[in-house]
Amino acid sequence: MNNLQVFNGLKNIYLYDSYLPNNSTKIELGEGNSNLTGANGAGKTSTLNLIPIFYGARPDRLIDRSANKLNFTDYYLPNPRSMIVFEYNTPMGLCCAVFYRNQDKQCYRFIQGSASETVFSQSCIEFHKQHQTVKSLLQEIEMSGYYVSKQIDNSLDYVAVLSNDKKRLNRDFKLRDLASIFSLGGKGHEFKHIGASTQITLNKTNLLDNFKLMLVDAFLENEQMMNQCSNPLNSSSLIADVQTLREFDKEKPKLQLGIEQRRALMQTYSLLAAYRGQAIQKLEINHTTIAQLRYQRSQAIEHARAELKVIENEIIANSANESRAKGELEGLQHALAGIEENEKNYQNLDILRKQEEFNNLARYKQEAEDARRYVDELEKNLKEIVHKFEQLKNNALEEKDRDLAAVHERKNEVANLIHNLQQDRSHAVDQLALAEKSELNAFEQSKLQERKIYEDEVDDCNNLIAEAVNHTQEEQQQIEEYQLNLQALQKTMRDKEQQLNTANTHLLRLKSENTRANTDFEAAKRHLDKSTQTEHQLRDILYQKNTLLSFLKQCPDDHWQHNIAKLINPKLFLHTGLKPYWDSEQQNGTGGFYGLHLDTSKLELPVEAESLSELEQRLAQATVILQEAKEKYSSAEKAVTASAKAIQDFELNLIKQQNELRQSRDTFDSTQRIFEQYRQTVQMNVAERRKLAEGQRDQARQRLNLFNEQLNVERLMIHDRFGNEKTQIQHSYDFKIKQQLERKAMLDERSRSVIQKYKNKVIDLEALRNSELQQKGLDTAVYQKAQDQLKQLNHKCHIVKDYETILMRYKLWFEQEYSRKTGICSLIGNLEREIYAFRQNFDKLTLKIEKLKEHSRHEVSLIEHHLQQVEEENTKIASLRNRIHSVLDGIPHIEQLEVAEPVSFEWFYRNTEDHLNRQKEQLKALKQSLNTGLSILRQNTDFELYKQWESRMALLGHVNTTTYDLYGMKEIENMLLVDIPTKENLTINSFKLAAYDLRNYGQSLAKFRRKLNAISRELTQQTNTANPFTALGNIQIELLSVLDGLNVYEQLDLFEKDLDEEAIQEASQLMLPSEKLIRSFASAVTALEKSNVQTDDIRSLVKLRISYEENQRKVYVNNDSDLLSGSSTGLSRLIVIIIFTALTRKLCPDLKTIIHVPLDEIGQFDAQNTMRLFQLMQKQNIYLVCAQPNLSSELSESFVHKNDIDRNFGVRKFKTQKNETPNPLLAEWGEL
Repeated sequence: MNNLQVFNGLKNIYLYDSYLPNNSTKIELGEGNSNLTGANGAGKTSTLNLIPIFYGARPDRLIDRSANKLNFTDYYLPNPRSMIVFEYNTPMGLCCAVFYRNQDKQCYRFIQGSASETVFSQSCIEFHKQHQTVKSLLQEIEMSGYYVSKQIDNSLDYVAVLSNDKKRLNRDFKLRDLASIFSLGGKGHEFKHIGASTQITLNKTNLLDNFKLMLVDAFLENEQMMNQCSNPLNSSSLIADVQTLREFDKEKPKLQLGIEQRRALMQTYSLLAAYRGQAIQKLEINHTTIAQLRYQRSQAIEHARAELKVIENEIIANSANESRAKGELEGLQHALAGIEENEKNYQNLDILRKQEEFNNLARYKQEAEDARRYVDELEKNLKEIVHKFEQLKNNALEEKDRDLAAVHERKNEVANLIHNLQQDRSHAVDQLALAEKSELNAFEQSKLQERKIYEDEVDDCNNLIAEAVNHTQEEQQQIEEYQLNLQALQKTMRDKEQQLNTANTHLLRLKSENTRANTDFEAAKRHLDKSTQTEHQLRDILYQKNTLLSFLKQCPDDHWQHNIAKLINPKLFLHTGLKPYWDSEQQNGTGGFYGLHLDTSKLELPVEAESLSELEQRLAQATVILQEAKEKYSSAEKAVTASAKAIQDFELNLIKQQNELRQSRDTFDSTQRIFEQYRQTVQMNVAERRKLAEGQRDQARQRLNLFNEQLNVERLMIHDRFGNEKTQIQHSYDFKIKQQLERKAMLDERSRSVIQKYKNKVIDLEALRNSELQQKGLDTAVYQKAQDQLKQLNHKCHIVKDYETILMRYKLWFEQEYSRKTGICSLIGNLEREIYAFRQNFDKLTLKIEKLKEHSRHEVSLIEHHLQQVEEENTKIASLRNRIHSVLDGIPHIEQLEVAEPVSFEWFYRNTEDHLNRQKEQLKALKQSLNTGLSILRQNTDFELYKQWESRMALLGHVNTTTYDLYGMKEIENMLLVDIPTKENLTINSFKLAAYDLRNYGQSLAKFRRKLNAISRELTQQTNTANPFTALGNIQIELLSVLDGLNVYEQLDLFEKDLDEEAIQEASQLMLPSEKLIRSFASAVTALEKSNVQTDDIRSLVKLRISYEENQRKVYVNNDSDLLSGSSTGLSRLIVIIIFTALTRKLCPDLKTIIHVPLDEIGQFDAQNTMRLFQLMQKQNIYLVCAQPNLSSELSESFVHKNDIDRNFGVRKFKTQKNETPNPLLAEWGEL
């Protein structure tokens, strides 16, 4: 350092009766580093605190009140005689800053001169001992001819003078004069926030917060404070109002539909009231019809019962006769069964064979006699054998011929009898067939008329089926009436559609005219605003008092019009042709303004500086223009109002026409639907009639089929009866023929037996003859055989003789019983025909009953069907009446309508049902529209119209829901037509103000953030440039907005973009902001609310973040804790010092001014970093004031001033002396 160069800066600190009581102490600082030593509590830290206090740090921030220390005044200046004197060098020479106590307040004064010449001169010391107050001492010094400033009562003015703070000095020229003498760097050098910066190295807590505050005060003090944006509550209310109005605008079609539905609903109520009257009238008519039908039903039932009673009596008589015939038939059938049973028993006894054998009994006896004689003959003399044999053979032949003749004769009798029986059987069968044919012919003739009845009934039913598919006259008439009604309704609907299209075209023309009127109105409004502003400005220029302009106009000389008047406009700050200079640069300049000189020759004279006559003339012209603007505005406003009123009136008329068209369409659709339903009903009736006719035809066919089946049964019965008789006749004759055939067979057998017997006898005789001839003796075998044959014949005769008894009984039975069989069979046939006739008559009577019952049921069914229809009509009508009554209950102001008589009940019922359903749908649609409106209102209960709605609806009192809905929709209609347009205009203007307020606010925040980024880059660059420590690199100092990362800037940017896109300010007519703009506005406001940052305090808007690399390791520091934990204690303190050094020379760029910095303990740094620290400070012309208790010899060499503080002796200065005494240890070592 060049010792010949004079540097500005602090030289010495004098303490008089301060925290070292009763001592006058001098602490030398001067040029070079200083170190303080002393016992604990001696006051080293208190002394270090004096360094930033000199530079302007607030004393109350340096005194540790938590350690039970007194405040600064009581601690450092305990008595009126106490004072602290800072002796420092300025470009004007040595000066002193005196801190002293005036009552309980700390005060400041500056003295031009050194301390030894002024405060601590011998005379002043003696004076001060006598008067005991600093104030008296300072007066004495002033009287001695030294310049002493007036008392300064606050630290801000003291700092302004010492640091040449132009911003504060410009407010007080007295302070500015003091600064020209006592400022540390002299005129032209402003030192900012040196007190705060020198205080940082002493702080061990809230280091980053204090550092941040210093940076804000140093670099952002000229930033304009950003007023908070609009009240969030007001913004929220405004957003809610806009959103509510947008919801109303979006849901306007639904709400208009609700308005139309209300009118349509009232129309429906009027129609339902008319239909209720028709329903009551129809009920009365139906009650009379029901009574008549019930009487007809009872009469039909009584008549059917009487006819049924007659037929039932006939059935009883017929059944009695049938029972009698059945009894007789049963007796005859029992007798016939007995005969047939006896006949079967006799057949089982083979009675005919026995009779035949009994008839041959004489022959059997003769044969036995012959056998006896034969035996006798055999017993005669053998001589007679041949003769006898011949005689016997002849006898046998005669016997054979005789027997064969008898058999042949009987066979002829049997053959004749069989022939006669066969002829009789054929004749009887033929007669029976003729009788059957005759009876069947008579039967068919008797059924022809009845068959025709059934066939005619089927034909009649087929005719009914053909007629059923055609419409009845009433149905055809009803269909034609429906078609005519639909044609008329369709024509009405087309007419109303044409009217509505014409009305829409006219409405578009009205809206176009309204748009033009609004454009003219806005233009007139802007012209009026501009004219009003111009007129008011001219009036203010001419007549407003107590302004700078009025003050200048009172000046007798008008030279201000050529300089000051031209500089008042803030826009001139960016002008490039004014050639500015200060008094110190060119003393010969003219036209100075606060010491600043500008070339104003190229500037125009502003309106405010014109002459009074010119201004009055301008005012008169502005007044005329303003009056014309007011007239145009009034005319345009009336045109807009009239246009809006015309649109509202026409929209009401349009809504009415739309409602009428919708009603016409509904009526057309309803009538068409009813017509379709009626056509379906007619089709169903046709199908039902056809089905009924087909059912009747099927029943008639069934009856015809039953009749035919009955005829077949009766034919079969006749055939069976004659078949039975034929079978009985054939059976009777067959039995007789069979008997004869059996007799013939027996006779044939007898013939064969006679022949065989003869042959056997001849054989026997020949054998006997031969035997006699051969042996001439009697053959015992023949004899024995003859004996056996004799026994057999005798036995045969005995058996046949026993047949006589049974044959007599058979003959008696045959003559007395069997002869009755044919007569019984004939009687049975007669009785069966009689019973069949009774059965046929019973079937006829039964069928007659069924027909009667069916006819009666059909007649009663028709009456009951009609009765049921009428009763169902009554039930439906009563239900309709009750439903209509329920619907209309409580509905006020129902218009009375005249309606046409219903064309049919079905039409009336369907039409009324449709109107009831339509009422439900209309009421539902009304509720939906009303709920839409209420939902919008209830989303914003603070909405003015919601409160208005509640107050109006509260006037209704207790009403039913429907009435409430009707009145509610009416209120919604009033809102849409009157209240909402008014509210929209107010809200749109309010939103414009809020939106541009928020945009300006966002732009201020964005500008502020850009400022922070610029400062951060500058500080980072300067810090890294001054950093000599290799272990620490890439130091980043970032001043960040606290709104970063809170989505505030993003939302504000998005909002500004949306606002510019929508350009609501330039809109030719008032329109609600878009949903997109509302969302971005709300998001921005919400983001600001959530940030909870008071942007009117710049300090609260800033946060500090430091980062650095320690041996290639990245360390981030967001708070003091990060600073302590990020690196070792020494390196953490080095970071602070590096940043401090860069900041200090940023704030105090004049290297001619020495800055003293307090540093408590420097021993925490290693030797290498300590030397680098001293080198850094020396390079920046910064001197350290340390309080290191144990200095190494190497470290001691870095301190020029070494002071020891002792509360008893004050401050003592150390002097380094060279030790000339050799070290005995070294001497001994050398000897070795």
